Amino acid sequence: MRQLQLDFMVNSMSIRWMQILNNIEKEPNFTLVALSERLSVSQRTLGKDINSIREYFGEHIILSAKQTGYRFEEVNHDCYMDQKADLVKPEILFAVIGQIFRGELKPFQELALEYNYGESSFRRFLLRAEKPLKAYDLKLSLNPVTLVGDEENIRKFFYDFYYLGEYTTHTIQPPKIIHSLILENLSDYLGDYEVGTGVSATEFYFLVYLMINRVQQGKLVTLILKKKQRITKEKDFILLYSLRDVLANAFNVNIPKDEFIWLYLILVTQRTINQIEQERHFYSLFNQWPSIKSVAWKYFSNSQFEGWDRKLLIDLLSSFLASKSLTYTLHPIWNKQLAEERDQAIVNHSEAYQTNRQFLRQHQKVLGLGDQFFDDVVVEFTLFTNLLLGTYYPKKSVLFLLAGNSIVVQTLYQQAKQRIGHIHRIQLLPLQELTSDRIDAEEIDLVVTNYRPYLWEYLFKKDYLLVNTIPSENDWTRITNQLNQHLY
Repeated sequence: MRQLQLDFMVNSMSIRWMQILNNIEKEPNFTLVALSERLSVSQRTLGKDINSIREYFGEHIILSAKQTGYRFEEVNHDCYMDQKADLVKPEILFAVIGQIFRGELKPFQELALEYNYGESSFRRFLLRAEKPLKAYDLKLSLNPVTLVGDEENIRKFFYDFYYLGEYTTHTIQPPKIIHSLILENLSDYLGDYEVGTGVSATEFYFLVYLMINRVQQGKLVTLILKKKQRITKEKDFILLYSLRDVLANAFNVNIPKDEFIWLYLILVTQRTINQIEQERHFYSLFNQWPSIKSVAWKYFSNSQFEGWDRKLLIDLLSSFLASKSLTYTLHPIWNKQLAEERDQAIVNHSEAYQTNRQFLRQHQKVLGLGDQFFDDVVVEFTLFTNLLLGTYYPKKSVLFLLAGNSIVVQTLYQQAKQRIGHIHRIQLLPLQELTSDRIDAEEIDLVVTNYRPYLWEYLFKKDYLLVNTIPSENDWTRITNQLNQHLY
């Protein structure tokens, strides 16, 4: 379960269970000592919780004790997830947020009576929501109980809580009619975009429903945008705006054009790593910061990028940076990352994160980025650049000089194709072409051999690696590391 959702749970036992499950799903082999330290819960309490969890999920999981600790395993994933979602069913704040989303607003006292709580207990529950809401610059009013703050921030909270959050019995999803209406009316045009977006179909449906829901309640965004008229003439916007009458009829709501502009901007500021023409078009339309291209160039100016398609990388990074700067200008809250993404990126890519943070801090002013959600932008920047490097890492040519019987040689060649062939080019030279001159003449980045005499027989001028007769797992790791030594 997402930390944002955990912050709205009030049952202490359910919170512990969710924290335990979050941890053991990631690390199935665990000890009470390590789990106790991580969760700041006594081993005695954890032992009781684990026994209760085992009983609650029954045959759908295996949670067995061993000499070295415990082992967790899902037996029936679907049933396990259903039962896990049911743990949240009694959570009062989840129900209250749902009522706010649907516009079913009631005074504090009436809600306390409806949920059968005393006013002091219900007030205590609502106070628990103050901290997670503060991260969105939001508050709860009491008469009626609702969210108070900027409309952009309210929508981002609902998006994070429901769309990015783990599914529970309280999760609100867009009605299926939105999906069918869009397919019926736009099926001939879907995929034919000029600017495009990195948003998935399900994300798009949720954003459309979020817009409809808020407009139905009279909650509108405020757009301060100089080039609003130019946006409305864009092909992709015209396509999106063509849904206005269809949605109006289906949901009995009149959606202002500014709402579609808001939705369009949310969509187009989510960029991709593989639609290069769309990225260039986005940059030409929306970039307001002349120095962005030079900042992207500086990022890839290091000698380690010799042999890369730097122009491609610079164009893609320029588009991404322009999208983050535009988001900061229009609605900075949409640069906010969930705690899990932020923490995982910092831990898994700690060196790259620190390097990127320093780099962006140096260019923060010319990029048009403020301090608000700056670290969140660094996280997304780190994830995006790692995607770029992994996707566009130059293919290298690897020559395998293998010795052994024919079955062994063919098996090793097949292993090479499976392990690194999807990224790099694998070569084998026929016996009649196996000469020093031919090897030196070939455009080869690395020679891999399992036959030591080849080292002095051919006196390789290329980089080479000697592996075991039957390459071990460590040998394959050495090969991969050698080929990817400049990849973050």
